[in-house]
Formats: sequence, structure tokens, C-alpha cells
Amino acid sequence: MEATHSRTSLMILAGLSLCTAGVYAAYRHMPHAGSLLPTPAAISAPKPPPAAAPEPPLSAAVAALGQGEVKLSARLDRTAVLSGSDGIAHVELTLEAGADGRADQAHQPTDVLVVLDVSGSMSGQKLDYAKQALHQLIERVGPSDRFGLITYESSAGLMIPLAASSGGAAARWHRQVDALDAAGGTNIGEGLELGLAQLGKREPGRSARVLLLSDGQATVGDTSLEGLRGRAQRYMRGEHVLSTLGIGDDFNEDVMTKIAETGTGNFYYLSKVALLGRFFDAELKAAGETVASALELQFEGAPDVKVLDVSGYELEQKAHQTLVRPGNLYAGQKRTLWVTLQLPTDRLRDLALGRFVLRYKHRDAARELTTGDLPQVACVADRERWKRGIDKSLWEQNLLTEQLQDAEMDMGRAVGSGNAAAIDDAVKRYSQNRQLAQELGSSKVLSQIDTLEQKLEKAKGAAAAPAEQRVFEAKRMKSRVQFERRADSYNEDPLAGME
Repeated sequence: MEATHSRTSLMILAGLSLCTAGVYAAYRHMPHAGSLLPTPAAISAPKPPPAAAPEPPLSAAVAALGQGEVKLSARLDRTAVLSGSDGIAHVELTLEAGADGRADQAHQPTDVLVVLDVSGSMSGQKLDYAKQALHQLIERVGPSDRFGLITYESSAGLMIPLAASSGGAAARWHRQVDALDAAGGTNIGEGLELGLAQLGKREPGRSARVLLLSDGQATVGDTSLEGLRGRAQRYMRGEHVLSTLGIGDDFNEDVMTKIAETGTGNFYYLSKVALLGRFFDAELKAAGETVASALELQFEGAPDVKVLDVSGYELEQKAHQTLVRPGNLYAGQKRTLWVTLQLPTDRLRDLALGRFVLRYKHRDAARELTTGDLPQVACVADRERWKRGIDKSLWEQNLLTEQLQDAEMDMGRAVGSGNAAAIDDAVKRYSQNRQLAQELGSSKVLSQIDTLEQKLEKAKGAAAAPAEQRVFEAKRMKSRVQFERRADSYNEDPLAGME
């Protein structure tokens, strides 16, 4: 993935009730999907308290969707920004699959298509483990599911067309997997193209899961990041989820993560290729438990409010609207997205922010949910008032997750390029939170700052190592951060059992 996230961590003030601040939650079917549900009337926001008084407590506003399949909540991490500051505020968005819990969720028929690298570098143990994993996956294909396999090296071929496992098909698939051999270069682009052709247009009532596996960099055909991402976008537009799995130590983790993010799937790094079957199993299980698909989260902001980051997802921006596509939601799942906003601080005033709109599909019916207008945030000159408006719990949570992951990702990039000064800068940016942590009495943040500073010399040592060792260490650091960043993307923890 082109890891150029200029991400300001997403924090949301726990305190002000969006409801009492005039926020409404509205759920409705899209015009073609059903009738419009009533919207609760907005309540006028109270006047801001005097400067000397503490800020009112904040609490999450929950927008509950019809039929209980999804819930959406939003919390701000502060009620004020300081005049002349960078104007950063964070919003914690929580997306949760509700009443259609696992016990009640019928298995959704799934097309699972594996796009497997069988280039020469996959020979030996890597291909042996890939075969074992495919055997496990075939055994888990349900009677309503379909399985397919595309292999690619210097060119791509359709080894197993998408089909159900009935009529002795599974036994035939096992024999075809056993016959796989490795040779040639790595033509990821052609493998993705053939996958698109095999899937065609998504059938109503079916989910599609595509698993791209490679141990190396694209060396044949279209090797450009732009070209590979363009193919991933076509998967996304077709509502096919595309996940990538990098095995061994040779693959380009930046490219593989970018393909997965664009394809609304997840990225895995398997230094232990013996765990490959476990990830195939988790992907198939997630696909069968899909409650909400084709998620689109849109921020409709005030003219002077900027969205800097949404948990590292690619931003699509047009005028005052910012759109991200965070993939699907599965039964019983709860996901957190941190949205980083930048507000103007040129003069003292109350600042309107905007609202979030969530669109998705539930059993092929279009849905839409909005948080309504977020509470206003005051631009103040009084530092003590600004501090009183910070929700300590959310501030800590953001620093210990999003901002820490940003710092570690920056350190990983710097290790890969051998840039010791950039490692110093990454640690310094995170350590700048020390003074506020002391003022707020946050022992958790202070401890984490100490821990990161203790890693400084080790990271600089890795940056000074020979190129091969340096690149491997950078890959390990960046891949693990990516795991942690998307740890709630599925019901199963992708980090469990990893190095």
C-alpha cells in the first residue's frame, strides 16, 4: 500500500449528548427500498456555559437502524479548540451489527474465489502450505456456496471455475490442487483481471469474497500501483470484497495493503505460512455472516471544516463531502472508525461541524442512516476552558490506538529507507503529548510515550542494518500496524497466533 496516510488520529469526545445538542438519528429505506421511517424532532442545543464553568458531560448519540441490523454512534473528543492552534478534533464513529446476531443470522450464500500466486518463488514449503490451506477451504464450502481458483505466474489461468461442491466436484478440486506446481514470474494484474471476468455481475442474495495471495512483487504485465488499484476499484464497484495475503518476506506490503483497502477487504502478512488455512477459514466465515454490505460513510461538512483522515482509509473528496468505503459489517460485529477533523481557529466563535451519513445494503435492500448535525465546537482563547472540554477517556483511546499506530507506521517507513532522522521525528511528534498527559493525569499515555521512546534506539539500529535486513524489519513493523489498525474488521482477531 502506498502508505502515505497523512492521518491525524480520529478522536471523539465522550461527553456531550448528540441528542441534547440537537442531533437526530434518522433511518430510512432508500426510495426504491421501502417506506420512510419517522425522524425524531431535533432538540435545541443549550447555550454554552460561561468560561469559568466546566463543560457539560458528553455522551454518545446512538442512531439505531430499522430492523435492528446496524447501529451507528458518534462522539466528539472535545467541546472546544484553542484559538491559534492546529484546530484538530476527533470523532469516534462506532458501527455495530445489531439484532441479526450470529445465532439468528442465516448463512449467506457465498462465492469464494482464490487468486493464487504459483510463480517460481512459491515452490517448496510455501506452495505446500498453500495447497493444505486450499484443501481446508474446500472442506468448508457449504452446499449453497461456490468455490473457484485462479492461478497466476507469468500468465494467469482459470484452474477451477466457480461452482458448487455437489456431484463429486469437491473430490475433483482436491485432485486439481494436488497437481499445482510453481514456475515463472508474477503477473498479479492478469490474475485480478481473470478474477473479475469469473465473478461477472454479483448475483442478488450472494456475497463474493476474493482472496489474492502472493509471496512477491509484481514482475510481469501491469506492475504499476495505479493499474493494480484500478482493478481493485472494479471489484469494489461490483460489491466483491477483495482481501490480500502476503506470505514470506519478499512481497511489497505497501502495494498489497493498498489493493486490499481499495477492494474494501483486509490485508494479512503471514510470516508463518502454516497459518494460511486459518485466514481462508476466517474470510469464508465472515462472508457468510454479512449483515451490511457495500458500506459508504459520507461526511457532509461545514465549508470551513476539513477531514484529514478516517482511520487510514482512502478519502474521496468532492466540495464539502468526504466519502470512505470501509467494507462490510458482519453479525455481532462492532467497528470503530476515528475521524480527524481540522477546524478554523482564526477567531473566537462557535463552529458548526456537519453530519455523517451511512449508506449500505442489507439483503440487497438499500439503507441509509444519519447522525444528524454534530454538536458545535467553540473556538476559545482560555487554555483552562479548552482543557476542561477534553474528554480524557476518548483522548487517551485515540492516542493509544490511532496516533500510536501512526507513529509506529512512520517509524517502519523510516527503517525501510534507512532514515534515522525520520525515526526521531516520529517519536518526537508522539512525545509532544507528554505535557497535556501530565496536566490531565493520564498515566496510560505517559507510560506509552516512555515505551515508544525506549524503542527509538532499536529502530535506529534496524535502519542502519544492511538493506535486506532493514527491509525485512520495516515490512514486519508496517504489516503489524496494519493488522492492529484493522483488528475489528472481522469478528475473528487476525493477530491471534501471529509473531
